[in-house]
Amino acid sequence: MKTIYVSTRTIRNAQERAGRLYVILRDRTPVIADLNMHNMQVITESTVVRYIPASNKMDGIRCDIAIGFGELGKVIAHGNVRDDLNDERELAKYIVESTDFSKQNIEYRRKNQ
Repeated sequence: MKTIYVSTRTIRNAQERAGRLYVILRDRTPVIADLNMHNMQVITESTVVRYIPASNKMDGIRCDIAIGFGELGKVIAHGNVRDDLNDERELAKYIVESTDFSKQNIEYRRKNQ
């Protein structure tokens, strides 16, 4: 499971962006996602996207992809920094491209829309 951390300025901004990503994934893609507003994260079958406010301590945090952390992102993600995924639409597109869909999942989403 991939872990993606996205830097935000405030807790409120992190909650809004997590909600936006969840709505995009729920309404426009075949990805099944869960929203956890307490931890400000969106969880799919293959990815966890967590929004980190600037007030959080970053000691010991590691992830697969870091977005918006600058030089600190190289330490957090072992050099795998993706600043091109700064918008929720681009992030949703990346999640859809990296997810392997089964035919059952696609049929389930079509029935329940």
